[in-house]
Amino acid sequence: MKLKRKVELVFWMVTLGAVPAWANNPPQPDGLFSLILIFPVVIFGFRLAKASYSDGERKWRWLRGLLLGFLVVLAMAGDDVAQIPLLVFLIFGLRRGIQIMYRGQGRKRFFVGALVCLWTLFALGDYGISLMVWSPVPSHEFATMRNLRFLAQAEQTYARTSPSGQFATIKQLQDAKIPLATEFSQTGEDSNPALYDLYMNNYVYVGYRFSSMVDSDGKKFLITAVPAAYAKDIKPLIPGTSWWILLRSRGRKRTPEEIHGQVGQRCFAIDESGVIRAADLGTTRPVTREEVEKWKPIGER
Repeated sequence: MKLKRKVELVFWMVTLGAVPAWANNPPQPDGLFSLILIFPVVIFGFRLAKASYSDGERKWRWLRGLLLGFLVVLAMAGDDVAQIPLLVFLIFGLRRGIQIMYRGQGRKRFFVGALVCLWTLFALGDYGISLMVWSPVPSHEFATMRNLRFLAQAEQTYARTSPSGQFATIKQLQDAKIPLATEFSQTGEDSNPALYDLYMNNYVYVGYRFSSMVDSDGKKFLITAVPAAYAKDIKPLIPGTSWWILLRSRGRKRTPEEIHGQVGQRCFAIDESGVIRAADLGTTRPVTREEVEKWKPIGER
């Protein structure tokens, strides 16, 4: 196999491997954006200080640009995969800043070079902190919708096997020992009644508290899930936002649910139709059927 083919093979293997790693613990957008801005900051710094590149640097700039672009892709993965790219970006930014000081013209070259070095350090710090302020809201909401579907399936099983054909509260489902589907049950359903404890008695399960109600005639049911602690999803786009989020969270008093990451954003509900509805109410209070009926089903805008 030729060297070119070997390089291409390694490139695609590492690139594809970065995707699942990114899904595991990715940096927030502002951290990655800060890294990318190192390159235009260096280019602008060279022009502002009227510094010049050497002949060798001009000759291999396309290869250098390709390599740095590839390292940016790896930096998207976060965690251990980004350690080598971060080291390269640190050396690149500081080296360019020092070159501006030596090759530039006028006294401003020292100021411009120092700014390039400081921005490099700031960008790397922002990237590191952006790995710490990720939001569990999306995963909590996904799990909650899944759990609501499991409970709705148990409701249908209860109504189908009950002589009255009526629906039940979560407590009644537990007392009747209705099998409950779970994420980890190999057969698709688990007959352990203790599973229903996760959805009762004000218990917080994956960031949400569940409750149920049944109409007096037993023909309708409603199961709701509201966040244990309300927290907006974190999607910072401005460089340095992760610094501010971290300092803000340290500076205010947080509830035990927030400290342990038991947070959510939208409220969810499911009824006898099997349709899940959701709304961002900015609250953790219980909701009523009248409110739920005004919410849009999942998937509608």
